Amino acid sequence: MKSLFGFLVALCAAHAGVLGLTLNYITVNSSYTFPYASSVDITTSNPSIKTVFMVIHGIAGDVQTSFGNMVALTSYDSSIAVVAPYFACDKSIPIQANTLMWDCNGWQEGDPSAQLSSIYSFSMADRLLQIVRSSFANLGQVYVVGYSAGGQFVQRYLGGSTVALSSKLNTNVGFVVGAPGSFMYLDTHRVKSGISFKAISNECNPSGCSLSISNFTTNYNPSPSCPGYDQDKYGLSDVQTQVPFTYLSQFTAGTISTQYQGQSVTYMVGSMDTAVDSILDTTCPAQAQGENRLQRSLVFNRYLQLYFPQAWSAPQVVVGCTHDELCVFRSSQFAAATKLTFQNLPSSNTTPTSRSMGVPRASIPVLGATMLALGTLSMLLI
Repeated sequence: MKSLFGFLVALCAAHAGVLGLTLNYITVNSSYTFPYASSVDITTSNPSIKTVFMVIHGIAGDVQTSFGNMVALTSYDSSIAVVAPYFACDKSIPIQANTLMWDCNGWQEGDPSAQLSSIYSFSMADRLLQIVRSSFANLGQVYVVGYSAGGQFVQRYLGGSTVALSSKLNTNVGFVVGAPGSFMYLDTHRVKSGISFKAISNECNPSGCSLSISNFTTNYNPSPSCPGYDQDKYGLSDVQTQVPFTYLSQFTAGTISTQYQGQSVTYMVGSMDTAVDSILDTTCPAQAQGENRLQRSLVFNRYLQLYFPQAWSAPQVVVGCTHDELCVFRSSQFAAATKLTFQNLPSSNTTPTSRSMGVPRASIPVLGATMLALGTLSMLLI
């Protein structure tokens, strides 16, 4: 009970500050600034920090949600720091007048900023990692974590970043890709267009995936046609010729694929993340990957297992979670992947909901108004 109370107090305290989020800024090319949130001052030397979580927000620019969730999950350990870049595409959060802005979808795939064509969204993630590496002399582990649109960012970023590498940062680097709406495939293989979503589900579900090489093709050709299924953020066919030129465009497809296969990646998704709604990408290139986020995650993982086994790791499907970041990240699978020691993991008979905070319902009254406010924070778009 004492440890539970301590966790709840920390959770309340963490989110009370986040509800009034304070953004910090780094200067870019002397004329512009880039905002981020952090649990500690990342510009000052701090030998006590051993682990950094860089968490990427969702499509709605909900940095306060993703940052707050991760602070709440890690606040029991003072050696952990959380940093969250903010890719502003509107003024929903007050920002400085000279803040770099991004296309509301393009930041997920490494697009340039609206003001400076040479500064990409991935460049700013690189910059933050360089800062924490410089400030935290005893840093032993970095995790780059994203859910939904943030998961899309992380899954693409890990294949091209010139900084997010253990060899560059001289520390361990791991990635968590949570329930992205689509994936960047490493080559042109896709499940054959003649195989229905229902048939895919029969072969590929949370209990296992038995899709075989005979189910895939390098000539995905549905009717009507889908010529862009391996272009832009969905693949690497046009990585060096796409418009706009992105961070990844400086590399060949082969270079990206090779780096991707050498990274340490955990893929996570909820077992109930099957909604097909207005915030899910339903374009032809996305549907070439599956019907919904769960199916797309399982199919992509099986694809890696068949064609890029060095990049494969068993998918972490969190039972009972819908498209809910905190439900997934409060799981024992996330704790195992990131070496966290949660003080109040849900019991096996706890059924998470779309707003689950990962604590027993009986504990909710203890948290009062702050906890009730948190219910609105755990929802992320796409």
